[in-house]
Amino acid sequence: MATTSRARPAGPTATAERALGPDLARGVMLLFIALANTHYFLRGDGGSGGTGVRGGFPTDGSALDSAVTWVIATFVDGRAFPMFGLLFGYGVAQLVRRNEALGPRGARRLLWRRALVLVAVGFLHAILLYVGDILAAYGVLLLLGAWTVRWRNRWLITLAAAFFALGMLPSGDSMSVSTEPPDASMLPPDLVAMVTERVQVQPFIMLLGPIGFAAPFLVGLVAGRARVLERPERYRRLLTVTAGRCTTGPVCWAGSATRH
Repeated sequence: MATTSRARPAGPTATAERALGPDLARGVMLLFIALANTHYFLRGDGGSGGTGVRGGFPTDGSALDSAVTWVIATFVDGRAFPMFGLLFGYGVAQLVRRNEALGPRGARRLLWRRALVLVAVGFLHAILLYVGDILAAYGVLLLLGAWTVRWRNRWLITLAAAFFALGMLPSGDSMSVSTEPPDASMLPPDLVAMVTERVQVQPFIMLLGPIGFAAPFLVGLVAGRARVLERPERYRRLLTVTAGRCTTGPVCWAGSATRH
């Protein structure tokens, strides 16, 4: 009889056994993440002869520019980041369930290994390609969140509520808008400047980012345990109310204020 210490991590889920709901949600959120970041690569000189850029959006563009800005700010920026955090927690719950044979310690070690890979890949990607990459922040979140996968649901919800309240607190940047274009950090002039600046910025993203994603991550753990997205017929009312509230409400999640 195989013991827990000799158990091996479960392999990839067969295509025929995959749940459509979580996979479809992840695919849509990846598209939204792309939309939420693409506008940061807009360039503008801010002068009278060209289109100014503030926060990645044109400040004196056409009516179409204004309409696109409103759509992205309303239906993408405040929705994609918290939803992706929730799906991250949901996936962790699925992973833990599929690896119950490993036991609590084995499951934590598996999560820690994956977290370290996220940190390493995310850090390199942020330094060499895109400074706003948040994979490393998710890795740090998983390093800490691995301790919570066996907590009771009410403890997870209580901690999520605490992080939600923390995200509601005003910050020094929440009441002001920077007028400086993001070109210097997003698109540095040369390789040396890029690496030098990004090495200084990335640790802050890695360590502070998890604060904004902690609440949806913890809620995702609870939802993953209940298999909400895999059993939509059982949770139809919850899904309908949540979808309606997050589509029409001004903000879906306070934690989404943590943006890069």
